[in-house]
Amino acid sequence: MEEREKQVFVLIEYQGSYNIGAFIRASNKYVLVPPDLEDKYVTAIERVMNAPVYKLEIMESPLLGLYVVGNSHGVILPHDASDDDVKLFKETLNLPVERVKFVGYENALANIFLVNDKGGVVHSKFFERNKENIKIIEDVLDIEIVPHDFSFDVVGSACVATNKGCLCHPLMKEDELRVISDVLKVNAIAQGSVNMGMGFIGIGMVANDSGIIAGLKTTGIELSRAYTVLVLGRAI
Repeated sequence: MEEREKQVFVLIEYQGSYNIGAFIRASNKYVLVPPDLEDKYVTAIERVMNAPVYKLEIMESPLLGLYVVGNSHGVILPHDASDDDVKLFKETLNLPVERVKFVGYENALANIFLVNDKGGVVHSKFFERNKENIKIIEDVLDIEIVPHDFSFDVVGSACVATNKGCLCHPLMKEDELRVISDVLKVNAIAQGSVNMGMGFIGIGMVANDSGIIAGLKTTGIELSRAYTVLVLGRAI
């Protein structure tokens, strides 16, 4: 068990914060981390996630996990991102990158979008006001974005998804779990937590098909549940 955990989990903090999902964005093709993340963590992340790690900023901020929406096909940046930001992301990742202005939620777009390589969801109230820009996001990420009246406006913060499974806030309803499972095309979906009981999993955890990065306070039980759903793709 110890050897398996070394391969698929890494527990970290960033500037004293366990909310590492606010600072890191990952897909199967890349992991984006702040420029000053400790090298020991970068090395561990690269091994666990089986993907190259890139040190970047967005709008002179380390909040990559809040501002960047992305999957293996492309990346969406907030409208306030600079031309230099867009150029750097394109050159670094060699993927389509676009800026999007989103009415009702200007910058922290990753809070409200939950995506993987096969689909995405957003709360209906944002969808109706931003249909034109939703189309841009769909084209760049090469997925369909489906609206739903979720219990949480910030479904991107309430869940973490890979191409194998999705782990959601403990108060997420059964019909909401079914919608996410259908749209993201994952069979493994469950409720869970991070950092000793925090329900907003997307704030404290990042994952791809190979591994999991979680806040330093995350328990063994929380990690085991996340590993089963997000990496093994097994229903609980």
